[in-house]
Amino acid sequence: MIAAGLLAAEYLLIAQGFDLEAALQRGGVWSQLAPLRYLGLFLALGAAGAGITLGRTVARPRGDATLSPRALLALHVAAYLAFVGVTWFAFARDDAPPGPGLLWVATWGLTGLASAALLLGAVVGPGIFSLRALAAAAIGALVGALGFAVGEVAQQGWVPLAAASLVVAQALLELCFSNVVIDSEKHLLGVGHFIVEIAPGCGGYEGVGLVTVLIPTFLIAYRQHFRFPHALLLLPLGMLAVWFGNAGRIAALIAVGALVDPELAVGGFHGKIGWVFFTAITLGVAALGHHAHFFARDRERAASDVENPAAPYLMPLLVLMGTALVTSTFANPIDHYYWLRVLMAVGILVWLQNTYRSMNWRVSWRGPVVGFMVAVAWLAPFARAEPPLVAATVSTAWLVWRVLGSALIVPVCEELAFRGYLLRRLQAADFTSVSPRAWTWLSLLGSSLLFGVLHDRWFAGTLAGVAYAALLLRSGRLGEAVAAHAVTNGTIALWVLVAGDWSHWL
Repeated sequence: MIAAGLLAAEYLLIAQGFDLEAALQRGGVWSQLAPLRYLGLFLALGAAGAGITLGRTVARPRGDATLSPRALLALHVAAYLAFVGVTWFAFARDDAPPGPGLLWVATWGLTGLASAALLLGAVVGPGIFSLRALAAAAIGALVGALGFAVGEVAQQGWVPLAAASLVVAQALLELCFSNVVIDSEKHLLGVGHFIVEIAPGCGGYEGVGLVTVLIPTFLIAYRQHFRFPHALLLLPLGMLAVWFGNAGRIAALIAVGALVDPELAVGGFHGKIGWVFFTAITLGVAALGHHAHFFARDRERAASDVENPAAPYLMPLLVLMGTALVTSTFANPIDHYYWLRVLMAVGILVWLQNTYRSMNWRVSWRGPVVGFMVAVAWLAPFARAEPPLVAATVSTAWLVWRVLGSALIVPVCEELAFRGYLLRRLQAADFTSVSPRAWTWLSLLGSSLLFGVLHDRWFAGTLAGVAYAALLLRSGRLGEAVAAHAVTNGTIALWVLVAGDWSHWL
Protein backbone atom coordinates (compact mmCIF):
# COMPACT_ATOMS: atom_id res chain seq x y z
CA MET A 1 0.00 0.00 0.00
CA ILE A 2 2.83 2.39 0.83
CA ALA A 3 4.60 1.67 -2.45
CA ALA A 4 1.34 2.06 -4.38
CA GLY A 5 0.69 5.43 -2.74
CA LEU A 6 4.19 6.67 -3.51
CA LEU A 7 3.98 5.46 -7.11
CA ALA A 8 0.61 7.16 -7.59
CA ALA A 9 1.84 10.44 -6.14
CA GLU A 10 5.03 10.38 -8.19
CA TYR A 11 3.05 9.57 -11.32
CA LEU A 12 0.82 12.62 -10.73
CA LEU A 13 3.92 14.81 -10.41
CA ILE A 14 5.41 13.41 -13.61
CA ALA A 15 2.12 13.93 -15.44
CA GLN A 16 2.38 17.69 -14.90
CA GLY A 17 5.30 17.84 -17.35
CA PHE A 18 4.10 15.22 -19.81
CA ASP A 19 2.68 16.78 -23.00
CA LEU A 20 2.00 13.66 -25.06
CA GLU A 21 -0.03 15.37 -27.78
CA ALA A 22 2.87 17.68 -28.65
CA ALA A 23 5.25 14.70 -28.75
CA LEU A 24 3.02 12.74 -31.14
CA GLN A 25 3.20 15.55 -33.69
CA ARG A 26 7.01 15.34 -33.95
CA GLY A 27 6.97 12.29 -36.21
CA GLY A 28 9.45 9.43 -36.18
CA VAL A 29 9.72 7.39 -33.02
CA TRP A 30 7.75 10.03 -31.12
CA SER A 31 4.63 9.25 -33.17
CA GLN A 32 4.72 5.67 -31.86
CA LEU A 33 4.03 6.75 -28.28
CA ALA A 34 0.25 6.98 -28.64
CA PRO A 35 -0.38 4.05 -26.21
CA LEU A 36 1.16 6.22 -23.45
CA ARG A 37 -2.13 8.10 -23.29
CA TYR A 38 -3.24 5.08 -21.24
CA LEU A 39 -0.18 5.22 -18.98
CA GLY A 40 -2.19 5.92 -15.85
CA LEU A 41 -4.56 3.05 -16.63
CA PHE A 42 -1.67 0.70 -17.38
CA LEU A 43 -0.09 1.57 -14.02
CA ALA A 44 -3.34 1.04 -12.15
CA LEU A 45 -4.09 -2.33 -13.75
CA GLY A 46 -0.47 -3.45 -13.56
CA ALA A 47 -0.33 -2.54 -9.87
CA ALA A 48 -3.57 -4.42 -9.25
CA GLY A 49 -2.30 -7.56 -10.97
CA ALA A 50 1.15 -7.29 -9.41
CA GLY A 51 -0.38 -6.69 -5.99
CA ILE A 52 -2.34 -9.92 -6.25
CA THR A 53 0.68 -12.01 -7.22
CA LEU A 54 3.69 -10.14 -5.85
CA GLY A 55 2.44 -9.79 -2.29
CA ARG A 56 2.19 -13.55 -2.01
CA THR A 57 5.65 -14.41 -3.33
CA VAL A 58 8.19 -11.85 -2.13
CA ALA A 59 10.42 -13.40 0.47
CA ARG A 60 11.41 -11.50 3.58
CA PRO A 61 14.77 -9.77 3.15
CA ARG A 62 17.65 -11.50 4.83
CA GLY A 63 19.79 -9.84 7.42
CA ASP A 64 22.84 -10.01 5.16
CA ALA A 65 21.12 -8.30 2.23
CA THR A 66 23.58 -6.36 0.11
CA LEU A 67 21.37 -3.28 -0.17
CA SER A 68 19.51 -1.96 2.85
CA PRO A 69 16.08 -0.28 2.50
CA ARG A 70 17.82 3.02 3.26
CA ALA A 71 20.25 2.58 0.37
CA LEU A 72 17.45 1.50 -1.97
CA LEU A 73 15.41 4.59 -1.06
CA ALA A 74 18.41 6.82 -1.77
CA LEU A 75 18.89 5.14 -5.15
CA HIS A 76 15.17 5.53 -5.85
CA VAL A 77 15.28 9.26 -5.14
CA ALA A 78 18.25 9.63 -7.53
CA ALA A 79 16.51 7.57 -10.25
CA TYR A 80 13.26 9.44 -9.81
CA LEU A 81 14.94 12.83 -10.07
CA ALA A 82 16.61 11.63 -13.28
CA PHE A 83 13.22 10.43 -14.51
CA VAL A 84 11.66 13.82 -13.75
CA GLY A 85 14.48 15.61 -15.55
CA VAL A 86 14.24 13.45 -18.66
CA THR A 87 10.44 13.76 -18.69
CA TRP A 88 10.40 17.52 -18.50
CA PHE A 89 13.24 17.94 -21.01
CA ALA A 90 11.81 15.46 -23.53
CA PHE A 91 8.04 15.97 -23.23
CA ALA A 92 7.30 19.37 -21.65
CA ARG A 93 8.05 21.22 -24.90
CA ASP A 94 6.62 21.61 -28.40
CA ASP A 95 9.80 20.73 -30.30
CA ALA A 96 11.80 17.51 -30.02
CA PRO A 97 14.92 17.57 -27.82
CA PRO A 98 18.29 17.48 -29.60
CA GLY A 99 19.70 14.09 -30.50
CA PRO A 100 18.17 10.75 -31.59
CA GLY A 101 14.55 10.37 -30.54
CA LEU A 102 14.99 6.64 -29.89
CA LEU A 103 17.73 7.38 -27.35
CA TRP A 104 15.50 9.83 -25.48
CA VAL A 105 12.56 7.45 -25.42
CA ALA A 106 14.74 4.53 -24.24
CA THR A 107 16.34 6.66 -21.52
CA TRP A 108 12.95 7.87 -20.36
CA GLY A 109 11.58 4.33 -20.13
CA LEU A 110 14.62 2.88 -18.36
CA THR A 111 14.84 5.64 -15.73
CA GLY A 112 11.11 5.27 -15.01
CA LEU A 113 11.39 1.50 -14.66
CA ALA A 114 14.46 1.79 -12.42
CA SER A 115 12.72 4.38 -10.22
CA ALA A 116 9.65 2.15 -9.71
CA ALA A 117 11.71 -1.01 -9.05
CA LEU A 118 13.94 0.70 -6.49
CA LEU A 119 10.93 2.13 -4.67
CA LEU A 120 9.33 -1.30 -4.41
CA GLY A 121 12.64 -2.68 -3.16
CA ALA A 122 12.88 0.01 -0.47
CA VAL A 123 9.33 -0.55 0.80
CA VAL A 124 8.75 -4.27 0.24
CA GLY A 125 12.34 -5.35 0.78
CA PRO A 126 15.38 -6.45 -1.27
CA GLY A 127 13.65 -9.79 -1.79
CA ILE A 128 11.72 -8.13 -4.59
CA PHE A 129 14.79 -8.51 -6.82
CA SER A 130 14.69 -12.31 -6.61
CA LEU A 131 13.76 -14.26 -9.72
CA ARG A 132 10.57 -15.48 -8.07
CA ALA A 133 9.46 -11.97 -7.21
CA LEU A 134 10.34 -10.59 -10.62
CA ALA A 135 8.38 -13.41 -12.28
CA ALA A 136 5.39 -12.65 -10.05
CA ALA A 137 5.58 -8.96 -10.90
CA ALA A 138 5.77 -9.78 -14.61
CA ILE A 139 2.72 -12.04 -14.32
CA GLY A 140 0.88 -9.31 -12.45
CA ALA A 141 1.74 -6.73 -15.07
CA LEU A 142 0.57 -9.12 -17.79
CA VAL A 143 -2.70 -9.57 -15.93
CA GLY A 144 -3.18 -5.81 -15.94
CA ALA A 145 -2.31 -5.53 -19.63
CA LEU A 146 -4.59 -8.46 -20.48
CA GLY A 147 -7.42 -6.81 -18.59
CA PHE A 148 -7.00 -3.67 -20.66
CA ALA A 149 -6.78 -5.64 -23.91
CA VAL A 150 -9.92 -7.64 -23.16
CA GLY A 151 -11.72 -4.42 -22.33
CA GLU A 152 -10.66 -2.90 -25.65
CA VAL A 153 -11.76 -5.97 -27.61
CA ALA A 154 -15.04 -6.24 -25.74
CA GLN A 155 -15.71 -2.60 -26.45
CA GLN A 156 -16.01 -3.41 -30.16
CA GLY A 157 -19.08 -5.53 -29.45
CA TRP A 158 -20.95 -2.92 -27.49
CA VAL A 159 -23.91 -2.58 -29.91
CA PRO A 160 -26.02 -5.55 -28.66
CA LEU A 161 -26.17 -4.17 -25.13
CA ALA A 162 -26.18 -0.49 -26.08
CA ALA A 163 -29.97 -0.39 -26.23
CA ALA A 164 -30.21 -2.07 -22.84
CA SER A 165 -27.74 0.42 -21.33
CA LEU A 166 -29.81 3.31 -22.67
CA VAL A 167 -33.03 1.80 -21.30
CA VAL A 168 -31.55 1.39 -17.81
CA ALA A 169 -30.10 4.92 -17.86
CA GLN A 170 -33.43 6.24 -19.13
CA ALA A 171 -35.30 4.49 -16.31
CA LEU A 172 -32.96 6.02 -13.73
CA LEU A 173 -33.39 9.50 -15.20
CA GLU A 174 -37.18 9.20 -15.30
CA LEU A 175 -37.15 8.78 -11.53
CA CYS A 176 -36.16 12.47 -11.32
CA PHE A 177 -37.00 14.06 -14.70
CA SER A 178 -40.18 14.20 -16.79
CA ASN A 179 -38.54 15.44 -20.02
CA VAL A 180 -36.16 12.57 -20.81
CA VAL A 181 -35.22 12.26 -24.50
CA ILE A 182 -34.01 8.96 -26.04
CA ASP A 183 -33.15 7.79 -29.55
CA SER A 184 -32.02 4.16 -29.46
CA GLU A 185 -31.00 4.02 -33.12
CA LYS A 186 -28.66 6.98 -32.87
CA HIS A 187 -27.63 6.12 -29.28
CA LEU A 188 -28.81 9.51 -27.99
CA LEU A 189 -30.00 10.20 -24.45
CA GLY A 190 -30.64 13.40 -22.61
CA VAL A 191 -32.84 15.63 -20.51
CA GLY A 192 -34.43 18.68 -22.10
CA HIS A 193 -31.92 20.44 -24.31
CA PHE A 194 -28.93 18.53 -22.91
CA ILE A 195 -28.59 15.45 -25.14
CA VAL A 196 -25.45 13.32 -25.54
CA GLU A 197 -24.41 10.50 -27.83
CA ILE A 198 -23.39 7.33 -26.02
CA ALA A 199 -20.17 6.41 -27.82
CA PRO A 200 -18.63 2.89 -27.83
CA GLY A 201 -16.22 3.87 -25.06
CA CYS A 202 -19.19 4.60 -22.80
CA GLY A 203 -21.16 1.44 -23.54
CA GLY A 204 -20.03 -0.50 -20.48
CA TYR A 205 -18.26 -3.34 -22.27
CA GLU A 206 -14.81 -2.06 -21.38
CA GLY A 207 -15.47 -2.36 -17.64
CA VAL A 208 -17.06 -5.79 -18.12
CA GLY A 209 -14.00 -6.93 -20.05
CA LEU A 210 -11.70 -5.73 -17.29
CA VAL A 211 -13.48 -7.60 -14.50
CA THR A 212 -13.46 -10.82 -16.54
CA VAL A 213 -9.68 -10.79 -16.09
CA LEU A 214 -9.19 -9.22 -12.67
CA ILE A 215 -11.76 -11.26 -10.72
CA PRO A 216 -10.57 -14.70 -11.94
CA THR A 217 -7.00 -13.66 -11.16
CA PHE A 218 -8.12 -12.66 -7.68
CA LEU A 219 -9.90 -15.98 -7.19
CA ILE A 220 -6.89 -18.00 -8.37
CA ALA A 221 -4.35 -16.09 -6.27
CA TYR A 222 -6.41 -16.43 -3.07
CA ARG A 223 -8.10 -19.73 -3.87
CA GLN A 224 -7.46 -21.18 -0.41
CA HIS A 225 -9.70 -18.52 1.13
CA PHE A 226 -12.73 -19.28 -1.05
CA ARG A 227 -15.38 -21.96 -1.25
CA PHE A 228 -15.76 -23.38 -4.74
CA PRO A 229 -17.88 -23.49 -6.81
CA HIS A 230 -19.66 -20.79 -4.77
CA ALA A 231 -16.90 -18.23 -5.37
CA LEU A 232 -17.26 -18.56 -9.13
CA LEU A 233 -20.49 -16.57 -8.84
CA LEU A 234 -18.38 -13.51 -8.04
CA LEU A 235 -17.48 -13.25 -11.73
CA PRO A 236 -21.00 -12.85 -13.17
CA LEU A 237 -21.91 -10.77 -10.14
CA GLY A 238 -18.99 -8.42 -10.83
CA MET A 239 -19.76 -8.22 -14.54
CA LEU A 240 -23.40 -7.41 -13.87
CA ALA A 241 -22.56 -4.85 -11.18
CA VAL A 242 -20.06 -3.07 -13.43
CA TRP A 243 -22.52 -2.96 -16.31
CA PHE A 244 -25.33 -1.53 -14.16
CA GLY A 245 -22.83 0.86 -12.60
CA ASN A 246 -21.94 2.15 -16.05
CA ALA A 247 -25.63 2.78 -16.79
CA GLY A 248 -25.80 4.70 -13.53
CA ARG A 249 -22.75 6.70 -14.57
CA ILE A 250 -24.43 7.69 -17.84
CA ALA A 251 -27.55 8.79 -15.97
CA ALA A 252 -25.45 10.78 -13.50
CA LEU A 253 -23.54 12.48 -16.33
CA ILE A 254 -26.77 13.59 -18.01
CA ALA A 255 -28.25 14.77 -14.70
CA VAL A 256 -25.17 16.90 -14.04
CA GLY A 257 -25.35 18.36 -17.53
CA ALA A 258 -29.04 19.18 -17.20
CA LEU A 259 -28.98 20.56 -13.67
CA VAL A 260 -25.46 21.89 -13.07
CA ASP A 261 -23.24 22.61 -16.06
CA PRO A 262 -23.05 20.93 -19.51
CA GLU A 263 -19.32 21.69 -19.85
CA LEU A 264 -18.66 20.17 -16.44
CA ALA A 265 -20.62 17.03 -17.37
CA VAL A 266 -18.71 16.29 -20.57
CA GLY A 267 -15.41 17.50 -19.12
CA GLY A 268 -14.08 16.68 -15.65
CA PHE A 269 -17.09 14.62 -14.55
CA HIS A 270 -17.08 12.44 -17.66
CA GLY A 271 -13.33 11.89 -17.41
CA LYS A 272 -13.19 10.85 -13.75
CA ILE A 273 -16.46 9.38 -12.56
CA GLY A 274 -16.21 6.24 -14.69
CA TRP A 275 -13.06 4.99 -12.95
CA VAL A 276 -14.50 6.01 -9.57
CA PHE A 277 -17.53 3.80 -10.23
CA PHE A 278 -15.43 0.93 -11.61
CA THR A 279 -12.95 0.98 -8.73
CA ALA A 280 -15.66 1.17 -6.06
CA ILE A 281 -17.64 -1.70 -7.59
CA THR A 282 -14.69 -4.05 -8.11
CA LEU A 283 -13.37 -3.42 -4.60
CA GLY A 284 -16.86 -4.00 -3.25
CA VAL A 285 -17.13 -7.34 -5.04
CA ALA A 286 -13.70 -8.39 -3.71
CA ALA A 287 -14.68 -7.39 -0.16
CA LEU A 288 -17.95 -9.31 -0.47
CA GLY A 289 -16.10 -12.42 -1.58
CA HIS A 290 -13.64 -12.16 1.30
CA HIS A 291 -16.16 -11.55 4.10
CA ALA A 292 -19.41 -13.22 3.06
CA HIS A 293 -20.09 -16.69 4.54
CA PHE A 294 -21.34 -17.98 1.20
CA PHE A 295 -18.05 -17.28 -0.60
CA ALA A 296 -15.37 -17.48 2.13
CA ARG A 297 -14.04 -20.88 3.20
CA ASP A 298 -13.07 -19.78 6.72
CA ARG A 299 -16.46 -18.95 8.19
CA GLU A 300 -15.11 -17.76 11.53
CA ARG A 301 -12.67 -15.39 9.86
CA ALA A 302 -15.33 -14.10 7.49
CA ALA A 303 -17.76 -13.48 10.32
CA SER A 304 -15.33 -11.74 12.64
CA ASP A 305 -14.20 -8.17 12.47
CA VAL A 306 -10.42 -8.46 12.60
CA GLU A 307 -9.02 -5.38 14.27
CA ASN A 308 -6.55 -3.54 12.08
CA PRO A 309 -4.28 -1.23 14.10
CA ALA A 310 -3.55 0.85 11.00
CA ALA A 311 -7.21 1.64 10.33
CA PRO A 312 -7.61 4.53 12.82
CA TYR A 313 -4.52 6.22 11.34
CA LEU A 314 -5.35 5.74 7.66
CA MET A 315 -9.13 5.69 7.37
CA PRO A 316 -9.74 9.43 7.95
CA LEU A 317 -7.32 10.43 5.18
CA LEU A 318 -8.50 7.69 2.81
CA VAL A 319 -12.13 8.75 3.28
CA LEU A 320 -11.16 12.40 2.84
CA MET A 321 -9.26 11.66 -0.38
CA GLY A 322 -11.93 9.32 -1.72
CA THR A 323 -14.66 11.88 -1.15
CA ALA A 324 -12.47 14.56 -2.74
CA LEU A 325 -12.01 12.39 -5.82
CA VAL A 326 -15.79 12.25 -6.27
CA THR A 327 -16.63 15.86 -5.41
CA SER A 328 -13.76 17.25 -7.50
CA THR A 329 -15.49 15.92 -10.61
CA PHE A 330 -18.06 18.70 -10.05
CA ALA A 331 -15.44 21.43 -9.59
CA ASN A 332 -15.58 24.20 -12.18
CA PRO A 333 -13.18 25.47 -10.84
CA ILE A 334 -14.54 25.61 -7.27
CA ASP A 335 -15.63 22.42 -5.52
CA HIS A 336 -18.93 23.54 -4.01
CA TYR A 337 -19.32 20.12 -2.41
CA TYR A 338 -16.21 20.56 -0.27
CA TRP A 339 -18.47 20.42 2.77
CA LEU A 340 -19.06 16.73 2.05
CA ARG A 341 -15.33 15.99 2.42
CA VAL A 342 -15.33 17.64 5.83
CA LEU A 343 -18.42 15.84 7.09
CA MET A 344 -17.22 12.43 5.89
CA ALA A 345 -13.83 12.86 7.58
CA VAL A 346 -15.43 14.14 10.78
CA GLY A 347 -17.74 11.13 10.78
CA ILE A 348 -14.78 8.73 10.69
CA LEU A 349 -12.93 10.65 13.41
CA VAL A 350 -15.99 10.57 15.66
CA TRP A 351 -16.55 6.88 14.96
CA LEU A 352 -12.98 6.04 16.01
CA GLN A 353 -12.73 8.58 18.81
CA ASN A 354 -12.08 6.00 21.51
CA THR A 355 -8.85 5.00 19.77
CA TYR A 356 -7.62 8.59 19.61
CA ARG A 357 -8.14 9.27 23.30
CA SER A 358 -5.08 7.20 24.16
CA MET A 359 -2.81 9.36 21.96
CA ASN A 360 -0.81 12.30 23.30
CA TRP A 361 -2.44 15.50 22.02
CA ARG A 362 -0.67 18.01 24.31
CA VAL A 363 0.79 21.07 22.60
CA SER A 364 3.60 23.45 23.59
CA TRP A 365 4.60 26.77 22.06
CA ARG A 366 6.91 25.02 19.59
CA GLY A 367 4.14 23.57 17.44
CA PRO A 368 2.42 26.86 16.54
CA VAL A 369 5.75 28.65 16.05
CA VAL A 370 7.09 26.00 13.66
CA GLY A 371 3.74 25.91 11.88
CA PHE A 372 3.83 29.67 11.29
CA MET A 373 7.41 29.47 10.00
CA VAL A 374 6.41 26.74 7.55
CA ALA A 375 3.52 28.90 6.33
CA VAL A 376 5.82 31.88 5.74
CA ALA A 377 8.26 29.71 3.81
CA TRP A 378 5.38 28.23 1.81
CA LEU A 379 3.90 31.61 0.88
CA ALA A 380 6.99 33.73 0.29
CA PRO A 381 8.11 32.44 -3.14
CA PHE A 382 4.65 32.05 -4.62
CA ALA A 383 2.53 34.96 -3.37
CA ARG A 384 0.48 36.31 -6.25
CA ALA A 385 -3.08 37.52 -6.75
CA GLU A 386 -5.50 35.68 -9.01
CA PRO A 387 -7.93 37.56 -11.29
CA PRO A 388 -10.96 39.06 -9.47
CA LEU A 389 -13.24 36.85 -11.60
CA VAL A 390 -12.30 33.85 -9.43
CA ALA A 391 -13.28 35.68 -6.25
CA ALA A 392 -16.64 36.56 -7.79
CA THR A 393 -17.60 32.87 -7.98
CA VAL A 394 -16.77 32.16 -4.32
CA SER A 395 -19.68 31.80 -1.89
CA THR A 396 -19.56 32.52 1.82
CA ALA A 397 -20.64 28.98 2.67
CA TRP A 398 -17.80 27.52 0.60
CA LEU A 399 -15.29 29.81 2.31
CA VAL A 400 -16.46 28.73 5.76
CA TRP A 401 -16.22 25.03 4.93
CA ARG A 402 -12.88 25.51 3.16
CA VAL A 403 -11.33 27.26 6.15
CA LEU A 404 -12.70 24.71 8.63
CA GLY A 405 -11.50 21.81 6.52
CA SER A 406 -8.04 23.24 5.83
CA ALA A 407 -7.25 24.46 9.32
CA LEU A 408 -8.90 21.81 11.50
CA ILE A 409 -9.79 18.57 9.70
CA VAL A 410 -7.06 18.12 7.09
CA PRO A 411 -4.19 18.53 9.63
CA VAL A 412 -5.62 15.81 11.87
CA CYS A 413 -6.22 13.37 8.99
CA GLU A 414 -2.82 13.90 7.37
CA GLU A 415 -0.80 13.82 10.60
CA LEU A 416 -2.47 10.59 11.71
CA ALA A 417 -1.50 8.98 8.39
CA PHE A 418 1.98 10.39 7.75
CA ARG A 419 3.47 11.02 11.17
CA GLY A 420 1.30 8.71 13.28
CA TYR A 421 1.45 5.70 10.96
CA LEU A 422 3.89 5.95 8.05
CA LEU A 423 6.82 7.39 10.01
CA ARG A 424 6.75 4.29 12.21
CA ARG A 425 5.61 1.79 9.59
CA LEU A 426 8.76 2.45 7.55
CA GLN A 427 10.74 1.27 10.58
CA ALA A 428 8.85 -1.94 11.41
CA ALA A 429 5.89 -3.96 10.17
CA ASP A 430 4.47 -3.85 13.71
CA PHE A 431 4.43 -0.06 13.81
CA THR A 432 2.62 0.00 17.16
CA SER A 433 5.79 -1.32 18.82
CA VAL A 434 7.85 1.63 17.55
CA SER A 435 8.33 4.56 19.90
CA PRO A 436 6.97 7.93 18.68
CA ARG A 437 10.48 9.29 19.18
CA ALA A 438 12.20 6.61 17.06
CA TRP A 439 13.25 7.32 13.49
CA THR A 440 15.55 6.33 10.66
CA TRP A 441 16.56 8.25 7.57
CA LEU A 442 14.29 5.99 5.54
CA SER A 443 11.26 6.68 7.71
CA LEU A 444 11.89 10.42 7.98
CA LEU A 445 12.60 11.07 4.29
CA GLY A 446 10.15 8.47 2.97
CA SER A 447 7.15 9.74 4.94
CA SER A 448 8.03 13.38 4.26
CA LEU A 449 8.56 12.80 0.53
CA LEU A 450 5.21 11.06 0.17
CA PHE A 451 3.57 13.88 2.10
CA GLY A 452 5.25 16.38 -0.20
CA VAL A 453 4.38 14.83 -3.54
CA LEU A 454 0.71 14.68 -2.59
CA HIS A 455 0.75 18.49 -2.59
CA ASP A 456 1.06 20.76 -5.61
CA ARG A 457 4.34 22.23 -4.35
CA TRP A 458 6.02 18.94 -3.61
CA PHE A 459 9.42 20.24 -2.50
CA ALA A 460 7.93 22.74 -0.04
CA GLY A 461 5.54 20.03 1.11
CA THR A 462 8.43 17.64 1.76
CA LEU A 463 10.23 20.24 3.88
CA ALA A 464 6.99 20.86 5.79
CA GLY A 465 6.73 17.11 6.42
CA VAL A 466 10.26 17.06 7.81
CA ALA A 467 9.42 19.99 10.13
CA TYR A 468 6.26 18.32 11.46
CA ALA A 469 8.11 15.03 11.93
CA ALA A 470 10.88 16.80 13.85
CA LEU A 471 8.29 18.17 16.28
CA LEU A 472 6.87 14.71 16.88
CA LEU A 473 10.28 13.11 17.29
CA ARG A 474 11.42 15.75 19.78
CA SER A 475 8.30 15.69 21.95
CA GLY A 476 6.82 12.26 21.32
CA ARG A 477 3.43 13.97 20.97
CA LEU A 478 1.33 13.74 17.81
CA GLY A 479 -0.60 16.80 18.99
CA GLU A 480 2.50 18.91 18.46
CA ALA A 481 2.63 18.03 14.76
CA VAL A 482 -1.13 18.52 14.37
CA ALA A 483 -0.94 21.96 15.96
CA ALA A 484 1.91 23.02 13.67
CA HIS A 485 0.07 21.74 10.61
CA ALA A 486 -3.13 23.53 11.68
CA VAL A 487 -1.31 26.83 12.15
CA THR A 488 0.35 26.44 8.74
CA ASN A 489 -2.94 25.81 6.98
CA GLY A 490 -4.73 28.48 9.01
CA THR A 491 -2.11 31.08 8.08
CA ILE A 492 -2.36 30.12 4.41
CA ALA A 493 -6.15 30.40 4.64
CA LEU A 494 -5.83 33.88 6.13
CA TRP A 495 -3.47 34.87 3.30
CA VAL A 496 -5.94 33.58 0.69
CA LEU A 497 -8.80 35.58 2.22
CA VAL A 498 -6.82 38.81 2.66
CA ALA A 499 -4.67 38.80 -0.50
CA GLY A 500 -7.05 36.97 -2.82
CA ASP A 501 -4.31 34.50 -3.79
CA TRP A 502 -6.64 31.64 -4.73
CA SER A 503 -3.82 29.59 -6.23
CA HIS A 504 -3.37 27.86 -2.86
CA TRP A 505 -6.93 26.52 -2.88
CA LEU A 506 -7.83 26.03 -6.54
